[in-house]
Amino acid sequence: MHRKHLITLVVLVAVLGSGTLALWKWSDRVYKILPFLHVSSEQTTTADQTYTVKRAPLEISVTEVGSLRAVKNHEITAPAVLQRVTVSWVIEENSQVSAGTRLIEFDRQPYLEQIDQHKSKIEDIENDIQMARDDLAYYQEINQREIGKAADQVELAKEALREYRSTQALNKRAELLDKITAAQSAYNKAKEALEAAQVAAPGSSFDNDQKSKSLQDKVEKAREQLEKAREQVNTAYNAYKEFKEKNYPEKLTEYREKVEKAEKDYKNAQRIAEADEEKYESKIRTGQETIKKFQERIADTESKLEHCIVTAPVDGVVLYGNPGQPGYSQYVRRQLKPGGQMHARPDIALMTIPDFSKFVVDVPVGEQYRGRLKPGADAAITIDAIPGETFNGKLNSISTVSRPRNPSVPASPKVYSAVVQMDGSDKRMVSGMTARVTLMADRLENVLTVPIEAVFNNEGETICYIQTPKGPAVQTVSTGKLNDDFVEITAGLKEGDKVWLYQPETPSKG
Repeated sequence: MHRKHLITLVVLVAVLGSGTLALWKWSDRVYKILPFLHVSSEQTTTADQTYTVKRAPLEISVTEVGSLRAVKNHEITAPAVLQRVTVSWVIEENSQVSAGTRLIEFDRQPYLEQIDQHKSKIEDIENDIQMARDDLAYYQEINQREIGKAADQVELAKEALREYRSTQALNKRAELLDKITAAQSAYNKAKEALEAAQVAAPGSSFDNDQKSKSLQDKVEKAREQLEKAREQVNTAYNAYKEFKEKNYPEKLTEYREKVEKAEKDYKNAQRIAEADEEKYESKIRTGQETIKKFQERIADTESKLEHCIVTAPVDGVVLYGNPGQPGYSQYVRRQLKPGGQMHARPDIALMTIPDFSKFVVDVPVGEQYRGRLKPGADAAITIDAIPGETFNGKLNSISTVSRPRNPSVPASPKVYSAVVQMDGSDKRMVSGMTARVTLMADRLENVLTVPIEAVFNNEGETICYIQTPKGPAVQTVSTGKLNDDFVEITAGLKEGDKVWLYQPETPSKG
């Protein structure tokens, strides 16, 4: 059989085999996904197998779970001047308070006792500062020498790299290109000699066999010279290719690695110097700051004692910690009791008095829904802690930058942070409550719809299996928008048609 015909036959067999295998696997997959629909005609009626096409509204919505957040919170922090404090009294959580109500009292006795100790501590710290300064000067001198040596090595490595790239590599490249040119020229001459010999041989008349043989020998010799020239061209090209693809990159990598190593050593020397300086400068700074604090405490003892009582800035309900700082809130709850100790930090709220008159819902939106939503979309909100109630709202904003749904798992699905503005509030609402938000992306009125299960892909063509008097038949359709259950049919079906909810065994072509 002709080779070309044999190849064509093999391809046809392969295509038919692949199509048969794909159809078998597709049918098997449908059977696994929809086992409740894969029944024989003896087990069910046509009404159970089909769906009547009808017009209906098609709502396209997105449902996500988020949490309530009061729009405004009044944070109560411990006065920073108190540093480390001990709680002597604290108001109960969820207490209703008015502005000026006492919330926390810190123990004042330790500050009174510490005044006598500060002066002796200042003297000790001053001695430590002087020792740190001596050590700093010593290591600065040593580290500067090491940095200078490392910098010299970087320059040497860079100069070697520049020399190779700008001179050595270019010279080698020019040399190889010259060899290619020379070999190509020799090849062209040999080719011309062969062509001339081939032209002369058949066009000559020979008186004897010896002369004919002489001309044929010239042709063979010219052919040998051409083959030799071709090998020389290939050798020259291969040498250039090896230089370009192997030798040059490898040599360049070698020089670059030397530069990188030298730069790494230089940066390491700098890091060591910076670490040494930071180590001793930190000791000096800490000592100076501590002395300053001790001096301030001695001078301002009375004013500090006044800060040991913290009062409410506004009317409201007291919550421990801050819902926006869940990690710190756990720490605060453990310490916010008589005898509890904590550092007074202005960035950690000990208590929060939320403004419960206005709430928003922070909700993550899945990546697959991001393009369907726009600010202003209607929202329906239900709250687990307030069963039976549905609150209205609107999508206020949605981020253009994604983040992992699970912050501790970077590879988790991407979501976009959205904020839903609630139209009203309820006195039972508290920041942090779980809220389920349904956002309306679109609503189509009076459109033909069928269940998603009734739409199939047949070799890139969207089809349904329509019930006819002769049985099921394939019907090409065009689809529009869809939700999790139904899909819009824009062409191919009409109201009242019956479509199969799974692939029938022997459909006919519609």
